[in-house]
Amino acid sequence: TALCEAWSKKTCAALSEGRLDDVLAALCAHGGGDEALRCAGYVEANRARMRYPAFRAAGLPVGSGMVESACGAVAGRLKRGGMRRSVDGANAILALRCRWLDDRFDEFFQSRSRPPPMALAA
Repeated sequence: TALCEAWSKKTCAALSEGRLDDVLAALCAHGGGDEALRCAGYVEANRARMRYPAFRAAGLPVGSGMVESACGAVAGRLKRGGMRRSVDGANAILALRCRWLDDRFDEFFQSRSRPPPMALAA
């Protein structure tokens, strides 16, 4: 309904602006029963993670889109046709990829290289 849409927009704006007390007041006044109380409990328990204005001011993302996209890209790389990896194998590939992106690929192999075997006496 229009009333529901207006309430939702107002409450989402308060959340985005960091006015968590207003969000809690809106949820408690909502009278939605258990759902509203659970939501209010979540907001109260996660206040430290919901400082959206401060996060934005620091240049940090506040949505999950970037992380979800990255997870999808990684999953796609690990699950291409014919590719089957164990968790250990996937972790090894990810470690290599991170080293490559950090321009530390050679360092990765140098730290894992074995000394050459001793020459056999002739």
